[in-house]
Parts: sequence; C-alpha cells; structure tokens
Amino acid sequence: DSSQGQDLLEWALVGQEDWSGLATHAQELIATDPTNADGHWILGTALDGQEEWEELSAVMTAAVEVVEDPKNQARFLTRAGQASVRLQDYPSAVQHIRRSLALNPEQQDVRGYLQAVERALARQR
Repeated sequence: DSSQGQDLLEWALVGQEDWSGLATHAQELIATDPTNADGHWILGTALDGQEEWEELSAVMTAAVEVVEDPKNQARFLTRAGQASVRLQDYPSAVQHIRRSLALNPEQQDVRGYLQAVERALARQR
C-alpha cells in the first residue's frame, strides 16, 4: 500500500529531524494534488521543525484557500495562530484562532488556547 509507504517515509524524516527532506516530500505531495490536506500539514511540520514561524503562518493560511474541508481549514488556522504566538504577534494569533473556531466550534482545547492568547494580548497592551 503506497499510503503506508508514505507514512513510513514521513515518520523516518521526522525521526531524523530531516526538515528539509520532509519539506521536499510535502511539496511533492502538494504539487501532485494542491488540495492534499496531508501535504500542507506535513509542510507545516517541516517549517515548525525549522522554526520558520512566519513562513509556517503564511503556508497554513494559504492552505485554507485550497483545502475545502472545514475541519482541516480549522486545523491550519490554529497552527497559523500558534506560529503567530511564537512571533509574539498576538493580534494575528487571535484572528487565526477565532477563524478556526468559526469553522469548527467543537474544538474545546482551541477555545482554551484562545483565552490564553487573549490574556497575553491584554498584557502586551
């Protein structure tokens, strides 16, 4: 099964912290199918591993435009929000996380995370 082989490759690259190799693999998946949610998520994992927060936020936000599933869109926006927190850009983080919750209001953990980010934003002002 080719998906099982893909999973093993991805785990091996993550285990080796081969973020560049993981990014290349993800870009190949996205080039084959731009709506491939897994490809976008894997690219996000590679960027996270490289601590490329600005690019991670941009990639996750762009993925929302091409992947039509609201639950995946919500995951991408939450991840964009997390990257914005790493950049201490709390207003952007709040915006991303609120959009995530609008798409998938059942995310209780994300709702709690939003409250924490809003507190950080209030302290920053």
